[in-house]
Amino acid sequence: MSSSAEPLPATGLPTWDDFAERPVPEVHGATTAPEAELAGVLQRRHEDLAVARGASAAAATRVHATLFELAALVGTLEQQVTRSEEPLAAVGEQLRHRELRNVKDRMLDLLRGAGVEVRDPLGLPADDVLDWADPVHWRQSPDFDAEVVAETNECAVFHEGAVVRFAQVVMGAPAQYPVSENAEDPTDA
Repeated sequence: MSSSAEPLPATGLPTWDDFAERPVPEVHGATTAPEAELAGVLQRRHEDLAVARGASAAAATRVHATLFELAALVGTLEQQVTRSEEPLAAVGEQLRHRELRNVKDRMLDLLRGAGVEVRDPLGLPADDVLDWADPVHWRQSPDFDAEVVAETNECAVFHEGAVVRFAQVVMGAPAQYPVSENAEDPTDA
């Protein structure tokens, strides 16, 4: 504390006379202004915040992708629960089916609360699903009167009204050729 070996005053506290004046060290021949120091600190802080924001945005993107994938899986679960109703009822498992349906419904409610909607286009006309379904296959049959979704491989997922995952569907269409018992199926070609 003291710049000399002289005894301290009676109070025990140093006074200004106890300190020696020293020159301020120069950095590369010039002193750094406090404003420049502050500007440098603020710039580094701004860069750190930009990196943190980028990491946060990347994490949010990964979470959204996972959420949309889970929504598609819930759509598949909904299809399976619907298909299992009769077989489970046939073996006296109506309660089990109801429990599965309740869990599925709770999952769909949570998704809706987050602005996520799962849509199954099964049975809808082709024109109605043109903007949110990708046909992965076409099935031609006299059973179809028009082009419709004959089977849903994967449901569509929407977020706040915008499609984020397209439905994967098999489209049904009227047969182009008359089918006789001896004729080959034109869809086999």
